Order: sequence, then structure tokens, then C-alpha cells
Amino acid sequence: MISSSGSAPSSELTKDHFFNGRLKVLQYRDGYRFSIDAAVLAALARPRPGDAVVDLGTGCGIIPLMLVHQRPDIRVAAVEIQPELAELARRNAMENRMADAIAIHCADMRTLTPAAVGAPVDLVVSNPPFREGRSGRVNPNPQRAMARHEIAIDLPGLIAAGRRLLRTGGRMAVIYPARRLAELLGAMTAAGIVPKYLRMIHSDADADARRAVVAGVMAGRPGLRVAPPLFIRQASIPKASIPQNGIPQNGIPQNGIPQNGILQNGILQNGIPQNSIRQNGVRQNDAGPGPESGREDGPMSGYTAEVRRMLEGEAGPL
Repeated sequence: MISSSGSAPSSELTKDHFFNGRLKVLQYRDGYRFSIDAAVLAALARPRPGDAVVDLGTGCGIIPLMLVHQRPDIRVAAVEIQPELAELARRNAMENRMADAIAIHCADMRTLTPAAVGAPVDLVVSNPPFREGRSGRVNPNPQRAMARHEIAIDLPGLIAAGRRLLRTGGRMAVIYPARRLAELLGAMTAAGIVPKYLRMIHSDADADARRAVVAGVMAGRPGLRVAPPLFIRQASIPKASIPQNGIPQNGIPQNGIPQNGILQNGILQNGIPQNSIRQNGVRQNDAGPGPESGREDGPMSGYTAEVRRMLEGEAGPL
């Protein structure tokens, strides 16, 4: 059952559009829904021509869809332990006419054999569960809980799976919470996947980093490149500069800010989105660059130019 509005049972699906409508993505309305993290990782991973790629923990298959859209000549093995999500990923590959390029494997990455996915491969990507075990509040929805918490896989297990699948000189790219960056770097190094690239992801220029993208090379030489930070949203306008009743404050011109902070069509007139407004199918809120996706193509004026390009299907360098 596919719908786009209203309450629904956990089996109901939504169809969201991305890359200016060029990708169609089915997701469970009440189950796990991918976040902007997936778009960031897909843009920064940048597969090379003809690469063999594995996505560990594919969910609905969004990262393979984005990667194949960028580079149709690659082949992706997408691994998902939850049967209902694996089937949804398979449907999404077919819906976007990518079934020849994306193979879905319903499997536990902890026991995944290289032969099952045609390894050794050139690139492994993962946007894995990152909340430690059952720490904190665990979502009562088991699909979301397994996708967000280290229930079926932990960080050492993830990196070990990547190591088994990579060829010498192959790359592994992971997006992970910034607060656990030291763990990620340590686990990759211990497994012989030498960190070569690091980029910190911030909600905006005033916020601490909430995510990090790390790419390592199997049996690579030491030497880490730290790229400039990526900001998801445009910087906020200080409250002191917002005019009241049309009168600029502190000598700052009105600059299109609505009077008394009134929103029009859910978006501030200066292009800064209201918290939690969904943009291009991806929702943003104060929690940082990891909220869930929602409605079909919305305006993207609140994102930075680089993130807008990512959400429109233009990859960035890694």
C-alpha cells in the first residue's frame, strides 16, 4: 500500500522523490526512514569508473540508488539483515530500473562471505547503526531500533566485515557520529584500513560537528587529509537583526525577513527553513544532520549550496 499523507499502519509505504525527481524511493511510513547522512555519504564516496561496491546496512537501498545514479557503470552489492527492508531495497532498485546494477543480499554482515558479494571489491560504504547497544531510549519500533542501535552489529564487527571484502588498495567510507570519531579511526587502523580522508559535518557554521565522514585504504600508506568542514544549513540570522513591525534593528536592513518572524508557506522569507520543514524529501531539525526523510520534492533554500548540489545528485570529491 502506497500513500503520501495521513496516519498509517507500519506496513504502509510512502514514495519520495530525490535528485529533482530522477529517483523514486519507497519507504515505510512508520519504520526506519533514511536521513540526510545517506546523501552526504553517497556524494562524498565518489566511486570510480567500473568499481565493484558493497553497501553494508543498505536499509531501503538509498545509497546504492544514489551511487548508481552518479555512475551507472558501477555494480553494487547491497547488504541488509532485515528481510522487509531488503525486499524494499529490491523494489526500489526495480522501480528505478537499476536492478541490473544493484544486487540485494538479505544477510548478516558478521557472517557474510566474500564470495557471496563477489569480493574482493573496490569500495565499501556504510551508514551504520551508531548508538551503543541498547543505551539510551530505544525506539519501540524494532525496524528503527535495529537500524539505529548496535543490536545486530557493532563498530568492530562493521570494520571487520569491510576488511574481509576489500581488495588491497580498496577503500572503505563510513559516516559516523563525531563524538565517536576516535573509536572509528582506531577500529579502522587496527583492521589495516588506513584512514586517508576526514570531513566533519556540521548542522550550520555555529554548531559543533555532529557527524564525520572517514575514508580509509586497505593496506594504505599513512597520511590523513582533513578536508574543510561541510555545513548542512545556512547560518542563522541573529535575533537582534530581525526587524520588528518593518523597522530594521541595530541599523541592519530588513533584507526580506518577515515581520515578527512570521513564516510564509512554512519557510522564512529570507530562505531559512523552519525547523523540521522537509526539503527535497529530507527533513532537518535541531538534532543535527541526521533527521529522517519525508515528503516529496520541497524547496531547498535553507541548505548550503554544496548540500543542495548533493541533494540534486551532484557528487562531491573524496
